[in-house]
Amino acid sequence: MECLRKMRILESEFRESVRANIDIEGNVEIAGLPFAPLKLLEQDEDAYAEAFMLWKNETWVPERVEILDEILADQKNAQRFDELVSCISGERVIPFIGSGMSVPCGMPKWSDFLRMLCASSNLSRTRLEKLLKQGSFENAASEIQKGMPSHLLDERLEQTFRSRGAVAGAIRLLPEIFSSTVVTTNFDDVLEAVYREAEATFEEVLRGAAISEFRKLRARRTRCRTSAAGASPTRTKP
Repeated sequence: MECLRKMRILESEFRESVRANIDIEGNVEIAGLPFAPLKLLEQDEDAYAEAFMLWKNETWVPERVEILDEILADQKNAQRFDELVSCISGERVIPFIGSGMSVPCGMPKWSDFLRMLCASSNLSRTRLEKLLKQGSFENAASEIQKGMPSHLLDERLEQTFRSRGAVAGAIRLLPEIFSSTVVTTNFDDVLEAVYREAEATFEEVLRGAAISEFRKLRARRTRCRTSAAGASPTRTKP
């Protein structure tokens, strides 16, 4: 069962890769109607499973091995990689997830979201861009917030960062690599969806000043999502 669960993580990527090669006899076109290759493949469970394993072993794995080989060609990278793998295996690494990890799921980057908010605030676009260029994202958010109704900000956060579609991208692999704690600055709920799908739902969600309880929960090996976004000190159970 564990093996099958891990395979499901790659399945959506496999499904996106399925294409049809139309032969000269037009085998995929039936009665003049086009059929998506994935739909045809799904009609036969054994054929689907065989195609998935073939894609995984002959396409997905070799592509990643090639990328890894390029990275490890630099001996310094190879040493760092080995150290990182060792630390992850010993559960001494905690991932810090930014907005870029949620972009493949349809979420905006934080800078793009601030630009959208700026249009409803009295903060000038020139001032915003200056702050973003300096990397002062928190100051930018604070100044935008001061120049607009608080309820509008909450509304935009809720509307923009609620996941609606399928989870996509490298974020899907996180539960397999980091089974315990995740730290994020994100407002979206993509992480919750990813860990829930992997049957590893967060037991605690810490925000703001409640982050002070992090060490205690980690010592208990409690699976938790620690959010550096938002000032409200809250500790909740998903």
